[in-house]
Amino acid sequence: MSTLTKICIVVLVVLLLFACPIFIQQAVEPVNWKRVAEGQRQRAEIAAASVRNNMQVTEVWRGMYQSEKKDRLKDAKDHISDIGDKDNQISRLNGQVAVLSGRMNEFSVSLKVAEDNLTGQIGLNRTLSNHLKAEQRRTITLRDQLRHAQHTIKEQMAHHDILIRSVRVLKEQVAEKDTEIADLRSKLEAGGAKVAVGETVVAPAKIEANITAVRGDVASLDIGSGSGVKKNMEFIIFRGADFVAHLRIADVGVTSSAGIIYDATRAVKVNDKAATSLD
Repeated sequence: MSTLTKICIVVLVVLLLFACPIFIQQAVEPVNWKRVAEGQRQRAEIAAASVRNNMQVTEVWRGMYQSEKKDRLKDAKDHISDIGDKDNQISRLNGQVAVLSGRMNEFSVSLKVAEDNLTGQIGLNRTLSNHLKAEQRRTITLRDQLRHAQHTIKEQMAHHDILIRSVRVLKEQVAEKDTEIADLRSKLEAGGAKVAVGETVVAPAKIEANITAVRGDVASLDIGSGSGVKKNMEFIIFRGADFVAHLRIADVGVTSSAGIIYDATRAVKVNDKAATSLD
């Protein structure tokens, strides 16, 4: 039902309210047509004025209604436009969410692969660490073996040097003996004279030394010709206050010498003392 229809119904109801007393009065009183006509005219004017007022009010309300309708239609259009914009934004956001979800899935897969790779790398690092520890232990063992081998080589070199000196001494002794034998033979053939073989060289002053190496019957001293040592010089080897053996020099160097051990009462050892005399 429109607003105009409602206004018309209100006007009719008002007219009926004004007309009802007249009809009632006519029904109970004798008719005075002039007064009735005058009354009807007045009532008609009042009704017309009321209708005009009502029409004016109706026009005012209609204008207000049309203005409000326009405003509401404009608001509705604005809301519809906003709803469309929001729908577009929601669609864009849904698209972005879908893209981000895809990226998240890719990132999850990449993270899982990275975790697997990290787990494998940790296992590999643990294995390499164990291998490294084993290699370190092996290196330490090889280093110890190398140190022992170097020490053994030094000892063997010292023994080799002693052996070379011993061989040299023995060769010289053999040569001397051969020479002595040849001289003795020639002298025996000539008349049998007596000769001294391998006479001992006596040191002009006391000379002291230390035993640096021992190989069989050959011992080395830490002094040589620079300290006055000469070939065939005799040394007494002792340990503390005990006599150990005699040593006759057979090979002389500048800073070292070697000789033959004889008259030994016990085994000669490295660091034993030696001197040309005990005075």
